Amino acid sequence: MFKDKGDTNKIHDVCWDAKPGSNRFATAGLKHIYFWDTNGRKDKGLFGNFEQTSFACVAWCGEGMCYTGGANSKIYVWGGDDGRTCVATMDNFHKAGFISALRFAEGKLFSGGKDGRVNCIDTHSRAVEKFWDLSFVRAIDFFQGKLLVG
Repeated sequence: MFKDKGDTNKIHDVCWDAKPGSNRFATAGLKHIYFWDTNGRKDKGLFGNFEQTSFACVAWCGEGMCYTGGANSKIYVWGGDDGRTCVATMDNFHKAGFISALRFAEGKLFSGGKDGRVNCIDTHSRAVEKFWDLSFVRAIDFFQGKLLVG
């Protein structure tokens, strides 16, 4: 029902919208982000004036904003009136290489990348509240104050 036409290997991550009552999810991958609903509707993300890149990860907050981790070390913020427009990028959180893991939990965005850093980001102030230097990060979860990194 939701099969992406073409090379299915280009999808790197999928995540449901965390906004209560939403029936949307996003897929992120090679030079794309798509926004889907449970009726099978698929809309491509609109980059506007922002650099198009590939994405390895996607996360949603409970307010309907979507975040993707770019191959260019930037976090892209998706929203707008149509819910699929890039409204901002956040950079300077990772040194080099792609952002390979994102998780929105307990009001914070956690990002991990090839540089081995995990950041706890306040998305309203766009400030890093805490960080950990580890090795190449592939997965992040956060639950009841405990960080789990793969």
